[in-house]
Amino acid sequence: MVKPSKLLVLKKAFSGWPLSVGPAILNCLQKHNLTIEIVSPKGNFDEYINYICQNKQELKAEFAYVENHLKKGDSWGEIIIVKNKNKKIIASFGPNRTKKDKREKKRALPGYFSVLKKFRNKKIGNALWITGLKRMKKMGADYIKISVAKNNLPALKIYLHSGFKKFGN
Repeated sequence: MVKPSKLLVLKKAFSGWPLSVGPAILNCLQKHNLTIEIVSPKGNFDEYINYICQNKQELKAEFAYVENHLKKGDSWGEIIIVKNKNKKIIASFGPNRTKKDKREKKRALPGYFSVLKKFRNKKIGNALWITGLKRMKKMGADYIKISVAKNNLPALKIYLHSGFKKFGN
């Protein structure tokens, strides 16, 4: 677990955020011969579970979620997966869901966001992140607030590029 002093909190309102960022996503997917699939909260997670277990050294947080929740039938929300031309999962984002806050605003609660190391620096993370944001906006989210390690530069670059702003201290 990362110490709070090493975390940066980012926030983004969904009002006014365009859903028309599809061409960038399509270009990335076509360029790398990838597909994006959504596994619903009541769906079959076997393929995702196998992917996480096969890459557990690289995906430690996701592995803990799989072991402590998914394998016990406890799904927190939908999971977005990216597959390569060989139909192997190379990236995932989830479980994603929304929840009303104290002010009755719907907050997007994104899950684990990861791209396997050998597939990074190809804009796959950007395409996956934007797809996830679009899905959470469609779920009715008013805003999203996330925490990220200050030294996680690849993730910070994606978050800031998609319009997130520093929140709080």
